[in-house]
Amino acid sequence: MKRGANRIIVLLCAACLLSAAGAVAQTPAARPPRLAVLGFVAENDNEAAAMARLNARLHAELEQLALFQCLPLAAVAAASNAFPGDSMAVVDEQRVQKIGRALGAQVIAVGSLQKVGNAYALEVRLVHAASGRTVQSVREDFFGTLAELTQHLPVLVHRLIGVTISAPGPLNLACACPTALI
Repeated sequence: MKRGANRIIVLLCAACLLSAAGAVAQTPAARPPRLAVLGFVAENDNEAAAMARLNARLHAELEQLALFQCLPLAAVAAASNAFPGDSMAVVDEQRVQKIGRALGAQVIAVGSLQKVGNAYALEVRLVHAASGRTVQSVREDFFGTLAELTQHLPVLVHRLIGVTISAPGPLNLACACPTALI
């Protein structure tokens, strides 16, 4: 009798462990926040192709970090055109919220680029789509060509999220910007 009761207890414990393991296996992994890269706006038509390359590189660098689920550039451009505004160099809180809502994005990357003499004044910001608030930004004066600036963009993106390229260790969103804001 005692032996049969022990077997039942062992079987019940095994069943509980198996069901708990199944529940853990079925728990979905935390998804990274959805990011829309609005990128840089060309000041004139002569720079449009260079800005497109710069935006594509910014998108690729942010996507490579795997901190965000980057939305396709074409979808972001379509949503941006649906909500016209002045320039994205000045973050219009309402426009950012509308674009973010339309795309289902939690974060929007916005860039501004101005030629100042022999340098480019560059700023990249991560904007919380629901509030329109800038949660992270980086500025830099870059001396060189737009092609060289495009090659320099990975360094700037790593500075944006607070990590140097040579720094070891995992990259995660908690290090990039306050999770309470996202």
